[in-house]
Amino acid sequence: MPLDPQVQALRFQRKREKVPPLYTLSVEQARQADLASIRTGAGTPESVAQVINRPIPGPAGDIPLRLYQPEGEGSFPMLIYFFGGRWTLGTLDTSDGICGSLCNAVPCLVISVGYRLAPEHKFPAAPAS
Repeated sequence: MPLDPQVQALRFQRKREKVPPLYTLSVEQARQADLASIRTGAGTPESVAQVINRPIPGPAGDIPLRLYQPEGEGSFPMLIYFFGGRWTLGTLDTSDGICGSLCNAVPCLVISVGYRLAPEHKFPAAPAS
């Protein structure tokens, strides 16, 4: 099955610019490159009415959450967002732009959930945060 044309264009652009694939980097370098790439590609994140960072207790320590609240009064539906990254990359910051956009577009409360990353934390540490 062929790649989506936008994905293919992005791959060609990265190759032209000699951007090293994340898998060729150290974990820390890959995390920094991933965040920088997401921030560059996402542009300016949308503003929402309120963003609240707070931990909640988990079985292996606190779990960081980020709550995005849309403008307006009343009861909103809720979306819980777990960022991607194959349990190795990603943070609440890498998903900031998409969570703000989802919050405004629906509108809904968005809760972005942080979790522990590999390789520092072996499976099943991430989902058992």
